[in-house]
Amino acid sequence: MLSNTDFTQDPGLWIVIGVIFLPLMVANIVAWPFYLRQFPKNLVHYETSPFFQVIVLGYRYIKFFYPVPLIFSFLAIATSFFPIVSLSMLSVSIKFIFVGHIYSITYETWLGLLSIDRFLSSRESAEPNRFLTQRSLTVFYLLFIFVTAKELGFYLWISIVSEDSDKNKLLQVIFYYYTSYIFLQIILFIGMIFQFLMKSESQDQLTRQTKIIGATKLGLFVLFLLGIVTGFVYVSTIFASIDFILVPSVIMLTEIMCSPSPTGETIN
Repeated sequence: MLSNTDFTQDPGLWIVIGVIFLPLMVANIVAWPFYLRQFPKNLVHYETSPFFQVIVLGYRYIKFFYPVPLIFSFLAIATSFFPIVSLSMLSVSIKFIFVGHIYSITYETWLGLLSIDRFLSSRESAEPNRFLTQRSLTVFYLLFIFVTAKELGFYLWISIVSEDSDKNKLLQVIFYYYTSYIFLQIILFIGMIFQFLMKSESQDQLTRQTKIIGATKLGLFVLFLLGIVTGFVYVSTIFASIDFILVPSVIMLTEIMCSPSPTGETIN
């Protein structure tokens, strides 16, 4: 295991931060005020959508919740001369990042399920699943609870195993974690593929988001596999750690740059 000094001096870490995370974070900071200004203008297009509540939930998350980890991270840096305060600020930031990570995984999985349902409905000339459409927020919350339980369970498991200093057990837990994570990502990948297979004259925001997020994560999944083979650990960890930044980035990007169209069928 790397020591703290070796960890900070590892070039792979700084390549990942400098090439992937830092540009995305800067882009998010720049896009955030434009997104907050644009979304209320686009809101009229979503009022008849069965997914209105989930879309608005995403807006509220990005508006009120998403900036908090960044603020506390800056405060942690600013108070670095006072270690107790700095560590407290950093701890708060990490907790918010953890919740944001759960939200992002939930959103990706929800997009995947929605896309799969749309594809199957279009192939069978049937109506979309009424529970997924008319109870979209309920489905989202159920997924959120499931992902939260999964993440907390694995982190608790890792903390217990870490105390035993058994490297094999720790690697086994990490393997199980990635297996469960990849399972949810496969739902997103299938949904993305189905979205590309469906022919539609109009592209709603959820369709665009599914394609962009799905294609990006699929590319990162390939890098993840290459990272495992080559031993480039930090490249492989991007796959499971970038959701917190990627999902809000895509939501803001599609809202700012793409003209929205009604998302799904109209609520009766």
